[in-house]
Amino acid sequence: MSTNTTVTDLFTEYQKNCHTKLTLEQFTTLLTFFPSLLVIAADGVIEEEEWIYVRYISRSMAETFIDDFDDNIEVSDLKKLYYSDLEYLVDSLRKWENKFLVALKEYLEDNPELKDDIVDIMYMFAEASDNDSIQEEQVIQEVMERLNIEEED
Repeated sequence: MSTNTTVTDLFTEYQKNCHTKLTLEQFTTLLTFFPSLLVIAADGVIEEEEWIYVRYISRSMAETFIDDFDDNIEVSDLKKLYYSDLEYLVDSLRKWENKFLVALKEYLEDNPELKDDIVDIMYMFAEASDNDSIQEEQVIQEVMERLNIEEED
């Protein structure tokens, strides 16, 4: 997977605002999971029970790096880093939404094989939620349109 200039520039800006400890590669994983955060926040608020899904996202992101670590402690530490960044993003979602989606769209032009995974993850979180799925479906469709992802038949 290649990382383009837009993603690198976004990472630099994000670091200045969030003071993240993620590497560029780890940030790129955060970028690809970002649409699922939008689905969770589809109604504009993340309720207490939805934070369970935010924790699940942080675990899922950390586990993508499981082969890079010698033990589960490092995976647990990465999960905490991701969770911290997700908390920050929830608090400033509107500030970052457009920037993340623009960077992700460009990233997907170089990595189109990730499009199906992004859609699958968004639907997974929408289905896991007990809330009104109409709002979540609207968010998914808007994100797919913004990322230039075609609906499969």
